[in-house]
Amino acid sequence: MKKLFSSLLCIIIAFNAVIPCFAADEVIIPQIIETVYPTDDVVIADIVINADSSGESDVTSIIQQAIDDCAANGGGTVWLPAGKYRVTGNVYIRQFVTLMGDYQDPDDGTDYGTIIIADVESTDAMNPALIKVGASAGAVGLTVWYPEQNIDCVKPYPFTFYVVGNEDYMLSTIKNCTLINSYRGIGASAECENGIYECHEMLTVENVKGTCLYQGLNAHNSADVDTVKTLYISNKYWCEAGEEFNAPERQKLDEYTRKNGFGLVIGDLEWPEFADVRISDMLYGMLVKEGTRYTFSGEFTDFYITDCDYGIYIPEGNIISRKYSWGTGISNGVIEGSECAIYDPGENAMILTNVKTEGKINGKNIRIYNADTSGYAPDYKHKHTKPAEVLYVVSADKTGKTDASVAVQNKFDEAAETGGIVYLPAGLYRFENPVTVPAGVEFRGSSSVATRCQRDNSSGTLILSYYGFAASDKPLITLGGNASGISGIRVDYPLNNPVDDSGKYMKTSPVIYGEYDDVYIINCALTLASCGIKLQNSDGAFMKKVIGCCFESMFDLTDCSNAFIEGCLQNANTLPRNGYAKFGIPRLTEDKLFDYVFIPITRIHTDYIRLNSCNDVTVFNTFIYGGKSFLYSIDSNAVFVNTGHDGSSKTEPALIMSGGEITFLNSMRSTSDGQQGYYFYSIENGTRFKSYTSQSVDMAYCEHPVIENIKLNELDKSEWIYGILQPIYRLIAFFGNLYMDNQ
Repeated sequence: MKKLFSSLLCIIIAFNAVIPCFAADEVIIPQIIETVYPTDDVVIADIVINADSSGESDVTSIIQQAIDDCAANGGGTVWLPAGKYRVTGNVYIRQFVTLMGDYQDPDDGTDYGTIIIADVESTDAMNPALIKVGASAGAVGLTVWYPEQNIDCVKPYPFTFYVVGNEDYMLSTIKNCTLINSYRGIGASAECENGIYECHEMLTVENVKGTCLYQGLNAHNSADVDTVKTLYISNKYWCEAGEEFNAPERQKLDEYTRKNGFGLVIGDLEWPEFADVRISDMLYGMLVKEGTRYTFSGEFTDFYITDCDYGIYIPEGNIISRKYSWGTGISNGVIEGSECAIYDPGENAMILTNVKTEGKINGKNIRIYNADTSGYAPDYKHKHTKPAEVLYVVSADKTGKTDASVAVQNKFDEAAETGGIVYLPAGLYRFENPVTVPAGVEFRGSSSVATRCQRDNSSGTLILSYYGFAASDKPLITLGGNASGISGIRVDYPLNNPVDDSGKYMKTSPVIYGEYDDVYIINCALTLASCGIKLQNSDGAFMKKVIGCCFESMFDLTDCSNAFIEGCLQNANTLPRNGYAKFGIPRLTEDKLFDYVFIPITRIHTDYIRLNSCNDVTVFNTFIYGGKSFLYSIDSNAVFVNTGHDGSSKTEPALIMSGGEITFLNSMRSTSDGQQGYYFYSIENGTRFKSYTSQSVDMAYCEHPVIENIKLNELDKSEWIYGILQPIYRLIAFFGNLYMDNQ
């Protein structure tokens, strides 16, 4: 009989995280979960909680123990079945662990699935939150209800979900969750001590709906890009919950939140990307507060604030000069305010495109364009092909000492007969050979949410590739058939670690390659390769939450159609922040990033997205820091929504386009040297190009709409005026750049 813990198991407590050494015997047996409600993915649980699901008993310690056990095993998914679970304390979802429940969307019904009964003390404080979400961790599929809340005598509570920041701060996920009657909903770095907010990075909020009596989302001080998609704050969710959940009369609830409610309370978030956000019946739809390092800057598409006293409220004095405003861009939506739709009298810059406002507008740096850009909105429910519910679990060396690729390929060969999932549990795996994922098979790691290494912690499923350093080598992972995919895995090339400022690195074959239809790569991190993902002749590829740093390109697509890229980010800060020292693997330190990586390598070589002869590509909520260009496109047609390109090359355009038709809606960029505008884009061979709601950081102006090589009769009527004004807009940009050069 296997021991529960071998003598080799190392449990290290650091920054309140349980960090394994990947040397434990396999004591957790992953299993496929038969859910009550439909899911986009096949759910694989490492631990299933068996606790009182009637809501009578306190199960706080049982839930926490399951999370702790999962973290001690390297991370994975803890499954909380449909039912009611009384929680009387606080739950901490540790790094690399996902607490997942059975989820019914509240717009589809009010049985809900997995319900957390928050039987906690009422206190008017932000913390301790009911559920604290750690780094590379997730709260997924949970519905939360406060049984003691009553609209006739409202009680304050801390946040339902909270991302604490500081050392536990990168890439937390809150997804598919319902807040029936929260007082404070989601907080991220919201607490301020001595004028300083904790810092977080890359918060992911996706498909969260609910009623929040005081604050929906309160977020401050992000140092890398947050993504928020499908966040609905509406009183209907509590009112429609029924008598079982103390549902109040709608009029009473509206009266309370119109006097006390804040949909979004936003501080110094750095270039967050919001999409499909709906706020209603609040005093303030969105309140922007003064930040620690800078003022808020970000992008919104499909942003609806209705039935509020103030739609968007930005107090005067947040910034002292227009040239220090990083700006806010909003495309498509409605902003209503009975007192004021937009109150922005200070120096903050804002661009509105296709946004209907109802109420007064008070602001001197607001530009409004009426072009109909609604047709560019992406499919917010885009998903990949779901594999068969057949599970194959790999048993291989988890210490990284010996090759694991052969064991993985053997499981792929077995799965080729049936389709399904080949699961590689949390551990450190050495790959000395390439592998091929068969048609209809998913290569799954331990993470059910977006993942990256954390400072002093490299738990989860991590592959170290010692293969692929010859130009003729096959890709490390080939998606070898239709509907093959990879999910929840990180891949690193430790031999390619930059050691000086020479700019030298070894060229590798692509990490992931595919030439079949409906392939997918989700919740993965790829670091230190030349090319991350290379696809050819593929239709319907789906790439979501791919994080990391590759030296020449992260996405390289040729002759592909209907590809969808969502929520991805490249930043070389993914290279030094890890727990590799515990494995004896050398890695550059963060103080060397600019000298060893950004300046000599990525700003010279990295075209983040390369498209060659591609059609109908969508790129959404995607960002790079420190590349040469964001896009290098040849004869391709693509739409980009909510994108960012920061810390980029000082000599190359952000967008390099030759032929085809490219449209950008909501883009932000900076070269950090005051020459942004002129180097925005370059076009050759008659590229048809449109750009709306473009912002350039640190500029004294923001771009007007750009329309290149498109005739007036080919434009929507709402765009004609902007087509006619193009010569004037170019002149403004020219003199604007002269001004910035002189500054």
